[in-house]
Amino acid sequence: FNKMPTNSNFSFSVQIGNHDVPEYEKDGELYVESNLFTPFSYEQEVRELVCGEVEVQKWPVTPYTVKVTLHPGQDASAMHLSIDGVRICNCVLKEGGTHVFKGFLDSEGKKEFLFSLPRFASDETDRVASERLNEVGTIKVQHYTAKLRSRAYHHNPKNTDFNQANKKDAVRKTGGSYTLSTTKKGRIISPTDPAGYITRWITGDFIGELSIQYRMGYTLQEMGIHLQSLTSAVDLNSVKS
Repeated sequence: FNKMPTNSNFSFSVQIGNHDVPEYEKDGELYVESNLFTPFSYEQEVRELVCGEVEVQKWPVTPYTVKVTLHPGQDASAMHLSIDGVRICNCVLKEGGTHVFKGFLDSEGKKEFLFSLPRFASDETDRVASERLNEVGTIKVQHYTAKLRSRAYHHNPKNTDFNQANKKDAVRKTGGSYTLSTTKKGRIISPTDPAGYITRWITGDFIGELSIQYRMGYTLQEMGIHLQSLTSAVDLNSVKS
């Protein structure tokens, strides 16, 4: 374990409660466990419209973040984060720099990334796009050159267009062979940055990308992976209730 996605240019890790989630390699792919029962997990009440009826459920969810580090000797770079096939956000790093992607940028504030079970489909047309389906369960960081542009006016962000995959999508992807975990939006964790002038960078040439798959614990065990408990590496006294 602890084989974080890395190349000669950058690396990244998935974190829960500011702790790196143990990583595992199997058949050339890297995996992390999307554990819904960590010391940092909580129950989220969800109201969903299913076939014209409102369903109220409580589901366990786990907030996570993605930490990206640009290795020494690299020029200024644009790092783009994609989750489940959707480009979420980006940052610019200078050599040796680190950035933690903490959530979705929405007009009302930054919202947590949450590991979650798939939602119910609202009707028979409620499906993620076919070209996105294979990326559900994947966290990806893409690396580009970056060039300083100038100072420009920053407007309040629009809501990130992210549609959580549902149970029907999960069956399409897995054939019903295992339970697929997904990502969804969580609680507001910080206010939206106010409008104003900021430094702008232009994203240039594509350099490379790294990715990791997230799966439920029992799915990884069925693949022959021996899991390391997150709690074994966390001081539970530091976990805030």
